[in-house]
Amino acid sequence: MLKHERSQRHIKCLIDLKIFGNVRIDLQLDARKNQSIQQHNEKVRRNRSILQRLIDVVIFLGLQELSFRGHFESEGSNNRGNYKELVYLISKYDKQMESHLDTASIFTGLSNRIQNDLIEAIHKVMLNEMQKEIDQAKFVSILVDETSDVSASSQLSTVLRYVTEDCVTKERFIGFSDVSADRSANALSEHVFKCIETWECGNKLIAQTYDGAATMAGQLNGLQAKMTQHLVTIETAATGFLSSFVKDNSCTKFSECQHAVLRSKSGCY
Repeated sequence: MLKHERSQRHIKCLIDLKIFGNVRIDLQLDARKNQSIQQHNEKVRRNRSILQRLIDVVIFLGLQELSFRGHFESEGSNNRGNYKELVYLISKYDKQMESHLDTASIFTGLSNRIQNDLIEAIHKVMLNEMQKEIDQAKFVSILVDETSDVSASSQLSTVLRYVTEDCVTKERFIGFSDVSADRSANALSEHVFKCIETWECGNKLIAQTYDGAATMAGQLNGLQAKMTQHLVTIETAATGFLSSFVKDNSCTKFSECQHAVLRSKSGCY
């Protein structure tokens, strides 16, 4: 009898008898855990949906070149800035955004810090996409322009031009650089070389264009000359290849070119 009472089978049957008719705790815990997971996932989904709307607002203002902040952004202000006003405009027709603004206590998405964080995040995504396109492009050209802004400071703008894999020409603005302290060709060339190194396109560079100060246009001591000296092998090779390619194809495709080449070789015109 004692041996039977200590057997696993007897103990299991005794436990089943004790909990018979009662809700199992493990099932209750699993149900609550599943409910908690579902609630968490729903909260994450709502937050992502709100964040997507805020990102769209930032992109819209950037595309339209509109300012974000206003002079007076308090609740009673008639104009709280383009960013806030656009968010509240969306909330008039979007119940989810309206509910978020009414109930959110910690994250509303309206603070200046959030605006800056979103701008910085979008900026990083754009740079990553540009880098992917440049990595896939076979050739790249650089466009540099120097001008003065409203504060009379010299600003150097840099643009990279290339063709994507799907044969679409892209011109990507890299940014402005303040070169007021030193506008010499040496200083400007250091900036351009750094840009080429950052975007890892030195071995693809086949063209360069400049505009602005005289130091950038000079053939001997200007920026163009320094770039040519620095990338002389690449530029010469690319130019020679393109010239040969055009000449060979022209002579193959057009009979007039063929006759002209024959006349030039024979000395008859």
